[in-house]
Amino acid sequence: MGTPGFDLEALIRAFALALAGGFIVGAVGYFVMRARPDWTQKKPVLIMGAVGLMLFLVVCIYYVWPNLVEVPELDGRAQAEAEDVLTKRGLTPETRPQLAAGVELGRVVPHSQSPVRGLLVRRGTTVSFGVATSSGGVVGGKPPAGGRTGTAPTASFFEPKEGSTVAFTRSGDGLYRCSASGISSGLNHDFQLLLWLRPVNPPSDQFGVWYLQRSGNGTSIEPDGTWHGVAQLGNAQYPPQNGYTFELAISVADAATATPLLNEPGVVTRNQPIGAQSMIVSNLTVRLR
Repeated sequence: MGTPGFDLEALIRAFALALAGGFIVGAVGYFVMRARPDWTQKKPVLIMGAVGLMLFLVVCIYYVWPNLVEVPELDGRAQAEAEDVLTKRGLTPETRPQLAAGVELGRVVPHSQSPVRGLLVRRGTTVSFGVATSSGGVVGGKPPAGGRTGTAPTASFFEPKEGSTVAFTRSGDGLYRCSASGISSGLNHDFQLLLWLRPVNPPSDQFGVWYLQRSGNGTSIEPDGTWHGVAQLGNAQYPPQNGYTFELAISVADAATATPLLNEPGVVTRNQPIGAQSMIVSNLTVRLR
C-alpha cells in the first residue's frame, strides 16, 4: 500500500471536531473553577490543557478518520493516463502485463482493475490493473508469415517507475543487481532487446556513459511480449550504497547492431542506448536489501 497523500478535507474536519472538544473542556473547567479563589492562577493551565487536547484530537482524528475516495474507471485508458488519474486521487497504481485480443497495446484491459470502479477506499490503497500486451505483439512466440510484424518494434517499462526507489540484492558473486520488466511489441528474430544502466550520482569514472547489461544480466522475452531484465550497478570493489541514483533504458536493436555489442569483450559502454527505439526511466534511487 502506498503512502496516503495530504487530505485537506480530513484536516478541516479534524480541526472542527477538536476545536469543539477544546471548547467543551474549557467550558466545563470554567464552570468548575470560577467560584474558587485560585481560579486566576489555574486559568492559564486550564487554557493550555484545552489547547493541547485540541491539537491532540486534530492529529488523532486526521489519521484515524480519513476521507474515502472513489476508485475511478480505468478501462481503455493509456497506461500513463491511468496511473496519473489514480495518483491524483491519492491511490497507488500497480500495473501488470495481460494478453487481451482486440485491446490496443499499452491500454488498460477492460474489467481488469481491482478494486473495481466506484468502490470507496482509503487514500493510499493500491489499485492494480492489466495493460494489454497482445496487440501488435508476437503472440505465442511466432511472428507473422515472412518474419514481419507489420509494425515497428517497440519496448517499454512496467517496473521500475520514473522516480521510484529500486531494491538491489547482493548475489553470491558479491555484486548488487536489480530487476526490471516491461512489454514489447513487433519483435521477431531480426531484433533484440538491450538493457542499459547509467550511474547518475555518483557518476561512473566514465562520466555519462551507459553500461550494457549482459553476461548474467540482460533481458529475456516471454511469448506474450513481456520482458524481464536484470541490471548490475557497481562492482565488487565499488558496490552501490543506499541513496545512489541511476537511470535504466531498454532499447530495440536489429540483430546486425545487437550481436557485435553482445559479443564485444570487456565492459561495453556507449554514450547513449543503442537501438532504433529506446525508453529511459530516470530519477531512480538505490535501496540495498
